[in-house]
Amino acid sequence: MNANREIFPLVYAVVESENADSWSYFFARVMRDVVGSHRSVCIISDRHAGIESAFRALPELRLPQVSKRYCLRHIRSNFMTKFRNAELKKLCWQAGSTPTKQEFHECMEQIRGINESAFLYLNETLVEMWALNYDDGKRYGILMTNLSESINNVLKGCRTLPITALVKATFDKVVQLFTDQRNAGIMWHQARFLYPQNIWKDVLERSERRYHTTIVPHNRTMGIYSVAIGSHDPVTIDLTRQECGCEYWKQKWMPCVHAYAICRFLKITVDGLIPAVYLLNEYIWTYASDIMPINNYLNVMAETSHTLLPPTNNRSARVGRPQRTRFPNEMDLRATRRGHE
Repeated sequence: MNANREIFPLVYAVVESENADSWSYFFARVMRDVVGSHRSVCIISDRHAGIESAFRALPELRLPQVSKRYCLRHIRSNFMTKFRNAELKKLCWQAGSTPTKQEFHECMEQIRGINESAFLYLNETLVEMWALNYDDGKRYGILMTNLSESINNVLKGCRTLPITALVKATFDKVVQLFTDQRNAGIMWHQARFLYPQNIWKDVLERSERRYHTTIVPHNRTMGIYSVAIGSHDPVTIDLTRQECGCEYWKQKWMPCVHAYAICRFLKITVDGLIPAVYLLNEYIWTYASDIMPINNYLNVMAETSHTLLPPTNNRSARVGRPQRTRFPNEMDLRATRRGHE
């Protein structure tokens, strides 16, 4: 993810299919060539059998600095295939997306009251894998893998090409993507933005909101305050440690509404509370390097440490249109409906 909370493409792979071997190969190369042993990484995915197998097989994915999380949208979709109930659907999402543990347990108890089996089903998955409030800030507030759709749109039309054309088209589109992002950063810098556009909009919107607040300073030197917004119960906020009882700050890595209220109370800007990873300079630095052209594809040295094998033929000769092997779920049906709108 870049400083504008957009997908940053790290690595691509051309594989025969999504299976245990291809996912293991992909993750092994990512950990070796991109992440390394000194970086922390959070991998958010669905529960594809190949991904699950790779996590069990690769020691690199069991290191302390590697966190595994599930896409909440996929969790809810799988949940809905077993428990078709609109109220359960809403509560499942609320439980997974609320930043506070108290609200999580309230949602789970409501689910239990409607359907005990649904409650037990959700508890079969480790809570930190899908619930934001138990995530400990590893996923930076990102609940779903739908951010990857932006890259899918960039590469639209490439996947059906022959291998050489596919690689070249992907290369060209990534070059164009970097150029567009670099130009956007320059434009925002000229407009005197402190942050990339998405972060800038979020900061402005939150700064302009006005609430009826009750603020009690407990220790100004240490930055300890209690804040009550409207009729809600007060929460304790520590400006120095950048922590709030609402837990939004911890889970999203961005100041919460209570922090903005304190800044207005103290007549200071919120800029000092925004993490450095969201600064515009970080965004510009991300796209500062050029992707140089490949002058002659024929001069590229092939890797000789692997023996090239012919593709495995897993398909038997059949008459007629190939049948899908995956049952459509609630997410597929919704996408189909959108396509006909």
